[in-house]
Amino acid sequence: MNVIQILIAAETEYHYVYKQPFHYQWQWVIPALVLLGLAYYIFTRWRSLYRFKLQCTVEVPAVITALRKSRSVDGTFGGRGTHYNADYRYEYEGRVYESRTFVYGQKQFHTPKIGDVTMIRIDPYAPENLFDPFAESALQFYLRTSIFMAAAAAMLLFEPMFTQLF
Repeated sequence: MNVIQILIAAETEYHYVYKQPFHYQWQWVIPALVLLGLAYYIFTRWRSLYRFKLQCTVEVPAVITALRKSRSVDGTFGGRGTHYNADYRYEYEGRVYESRTFVYGQKQFHTPKIGDVTMIRIDPYAPENLFDPFAESALQFYLRTSIFMAAAAAMLLFEPMFTQLF
């Protein structure tokens, strides 16, 4: 066996062992598209919450008047922690407002108490709309989750192409 035959045999074996068939890369397209869809959905949740945060520019002190314990049903991953619905009472430009919101915070990190005073942000054009300070953790969660899901989808889509090239 000469050198050329050895090289041809090695090249054939390399393609057989390391190069995946063409259909291999397409089996990852559907899971990648599902991940991209979920990433887009979570990103839109982040974007709407972030825009709402930007609208709420005035900080006012608010008293927590009621709490209702609930489970997370917002569809996000890992949302099994205990969450609280809270009612707030606050004053803005001489009027007293009462608003209900969803407090994003798991019990092990922070449990609000009735009567606690916290700073909230309100929309000056619609003072009944408030941005809860505990929603800041939801903003971070939504953004990070959407980025990691998009990265996972990119790895699923592009990894087979790179193995085909090399």
